[in-house]
Amino acid sequence: MVCVLQNGVEQRQQFAPLTGGATVLPSVVWFPAQRDADASVWLRATPRLTLPDLPGAERVQQALAGTRCAVDLAADFTTVAWRKLLQNAVAGLMVLTGRRAGMFAREDITALGLAYLRECLQVARAEGPP
Repeated sequence: MVCVLQNGVEQRQQFAPLTGGATVLPSVVWFPAQRDADASVWLRATPRLTLPDLPGAERVQQALAGTRCAVDLAADFTTVAWRKLLQNAVAGLMVLTGRRAGMFAREDITALGLAYLRECLQVARAEGPP
């Protein structure tokens, strides 16, 4: 089994050709981090992974037991994965502008972020469950 530590909704399709026939287990990665001006990266909260509640997922959960990384199993993994993608999409606006979350206090930025999220949500709904 290969657990893919990359956010997205197409990990199985993307990584299956690279795993030599091993089962691909997707994940949602929750590692909230902040990059400082000196290029250091600060982990701002407890890291965790969300995995689909499928056979084999408990192996990853057991492997990470007792570490700083919690592992949650989700019955509706697809929804969790899309939610994370939407969060990352709007966070990309902060990256593009070099600003932090406070920028969303501006009405024009809030409107832009919401419009972007609505468009992303349309894609998620069009994709539907696997």
